[in-house]
Amino acid sequence: MFNQLLAEEKGLKLGLAPQSVTGSYVAGSRISLKDSHKVAVVIAMAASASAVLNVKLEQHDAASGGNTQALAITNHYFHKVGSATEFTKVEVAVAEDIYDLVATVGNNTALVVFEINESDLDVADNFSHISVSVQGDATARIVSAVYVADVDQKPAYSVDL
Repeated sequence: MFNQLLAEEKGLKLGLAPQSVTGSYVAGSRISLKDSHKVAVVIAMAASASAVLNVKLEQHDAASGGNTQALAITNHYFHKVGSATEFTKVEVAVAEDIYDLVATVGNNTALVVFEINESDLDVADNFSHISVSVQGDATARIVSAVYVADVDQKPAYSVDL
């Protein structure tokens, strides 16, 4: 249906408010995959001279507290650097949970999209939530993250993610 709004089709949640990232990891919020089968983690970053920008993916068995473990995936991810109009696919050969984005996009303004499937989680141990954390170096870089969930229930804006 062409007249449906994106907010009715996809669940949206702020993963990490725009902020200056330096030093230790800054933890993003958690999002549940119980009512969705896939979540895109969209990272937006400003240009910076920083030499480090690591993104860490984690899985959790609760919305807060509980148990946490690395979410190592082999899913390809995508980036759009500077004024590029199309995304570039990045092949992942070995499961990773920490991604060095400076090695991929340099010091440029960029969008990076990771897709996480419900089947990527350790469901045998009841892991049902994911989160993203980012780490920089002494040179600040502005970074934010938004989760885009492919939810079952419609309208999507009414789903508690």
